[in-house]
Amino acid sequence: MVRFIIYEDNVTMLEQEQLIVNKVCMGEDFDYKVDKFATYDPSIEKIINSNTDQKIYILDVEVPKVSGLEIASKIRDRDWDSMIIFVTSHPECKDDIFYSRLMVLDFISKTMNFRERLEKSIRVALDSFNKNKFLVFKFNQITYRLLLDSIIYIEKIPRGVNSLIVTDSEQYEIPSSLSKVKELLDDRFFQTHKSCIVNVDHVRSVNSSINEIRFDTGDVINWLSERNKKDFVEYVRNYRR
Repeated sequence: MVRFIIYEDNVTMLEQEQLIVNKVCMGEDFDYKVDKFATYDPSIEKIINSNTDQKIYILDVEVPKVSGLEIASKIRDRDWDSMIIFVTSHPECKDDIFYSRLMVLDFISKTMNFRERLEKSIRVALDSFNKNKFLVFKFNQITYRLLLDSIIYIEKIPRGVNSLIVTDSEQYEIPSSLSKVKELLDDRFFQTHKSCIVNVDHVRSVNSSINEIRFDTGDVINWLSERNKKDFVEYVRNYRR
């Protein structure tokens, strides 16, 4: 899913920005969600800390109490993959953005070709996302785009051909066999068992004596076969992303 986070204290502008997002995304073959904030809300940080969605932030620089610049700093403390677009009524503060080194996609004045600029920037953001960082699939008429970073492990669903994707926040059923899913993944993923593939980036420890794999999320599984055990331990030991 593509998630848009709009942070704008002017309610009229807030609605306009959502309409622009809807216009750009209308007819596209992906699901998207728009979160709107007119003032600072602690739930913004929960969104920032989530790795599940592909995120585009549209931030007003001059929001009272907690500015868009402060929100951007919180984002970059954790996340350098999401896109940030700044909007402002005071284009003279552009230098502040530049010197903050926040890797911003665009800086848009609300008084000069605002609609056209924002629409173009959103399209650029969507086009520039690296598709190889996402697992894209469709289930029950819903198209999902999951960040590979957010996937902890994938296991075969018993008594069926589908697989279950376990992320750091949710679980998703994908209508594909484990072998088919494996073809869509990169080298951070290792098949530890005929019924399981794990994301090595999230592996905290491997206890080969009891076939236990622990992840940095606290999840623990025992999908480690005798056949794959030695190779997996060696892979974890030498893996460099």
